Amino acid sequence: MYRFVSVLGAVYFIALIFLVPQAILATWDLTFTQTNQRAAGEHLAHVLVMSIFGWLLLAALIKVRRASLQRRIQQVRPPDFKTSIELYGPHDTEYFAISEASWQIIAVDYARRVSLCESLSFLQGWTIENDGARTFLQIRFNSLNFSSMQIAISAGTRHELAAKLNTVMGQYGH
Repeated sequence: MYRFVSVLGAVYFIALIFLVPQAILATWDLTFTQTNQRAAGEHLAHVLVMSIFGWLLLAALIKVRRASLQRRIQQVRPPDFKTSIELYGPHDTEYFAISEASWQIIAVDYARRVSLCESLSFLQGWTIENDGARTFLQIRFNSLNFSSMQIAISAGTRHELAAKLNTVMGQYGH
């Protein structure tokens, strides 16, 4: 479902490329020409209804996806977990958090069907990488089944995030 919502979002915005000119043409026909105003009005109404329906459907699916991620987080989140660092993936399919108070981490990755809360010692290391198009945090874990996780981040926040991770890891003794 998560990949479906991402694809649906892309399809919606591509469809807008075609719907916006149609709406402009229909408005033009209604405003400046006297030929077949009823058909132009129906066409404009159709374009607007389809645009609004697509937007509402996309918004509802995104809301469902976010709620599902929050449920997964709450399933593994211990009561004493106080978030110091928190990262959400751009499509709400990844989540990573660190609690300095309890020295624990939470990691959720929908692609791998992983939701876990572990001691901070489970975190082996991290790097911030840039592949030219995007910047992401690469997290490595002490596990054969879940050895790494990648979360896209804003390039503008990479230095602040690196400082926070260095502070937490330094305090923990890594």
